[in-house]
Amino acid sequence: MDSLSSLRRIVTTLGADGKSHIARVDELKERPGGPRTIPADVIAKNYPNGSPDMRVIWDHGTLPVELPSDPDWQPSGQHPTAQGTRISVIGYPPGWQGEMFWSSRVDILIIMSGALTYVTDSGDEITAVPGDYIIQNGTNKSFRNKGDVPAVFTAVMFSALQTGPTPPMEQFHGKPADLYFKEP
Repeated sequence: MDSLSSLRRIVTTLGADGKSHIARVDELKERPGGPRTIPADVIAKNYPNGSPDMRVIWDHGTLPVELPSDPDWQPSGQHPTAQGTRISVIGYPPGWQGEMFWSSRVDILIIMSGALTYVTDSGDEITAVPGDYIIQNGTNKSFRNKGDVPAVFTAVMFSALQTGPTPPMEQFHGKPADLYFKEP
């Protein structure tokens, strides 16, 4: 997969007869102006080379999800709420380089094509290739695509509860209201 141009979301449902059905098939097109969930000041700060091509596959504000769910429901595109999750597919073009940032989530990144260089604020660096999974535990990082093809990955995001120190707040990718702290 070298681009995100052919992504589809296939949604299933359970009918009143108790049988499974394909409810709908959606083409996942790029949003004009980029993802609506990232404020312009955050894009300017964290994405100096422009925001990545991001397609929200699914999200839900609370877990567990109640079934049967509404097959016409559309994902909000927001970052996971206190008990939520989101799945997105993200593509970085060749030569793309982002700034150091962190999010208050556990993210599982699944590399689909190309190569994604992952850099931590302590200087660790690793290049992930298709078949690699990166488990981010609310860590400060930056992404780079040093290759000559797009780096495409799936991100499965889970909200998190902060119980200890965080990376520097000035590098937080979100709003303070997106931080959830464990009460003493």
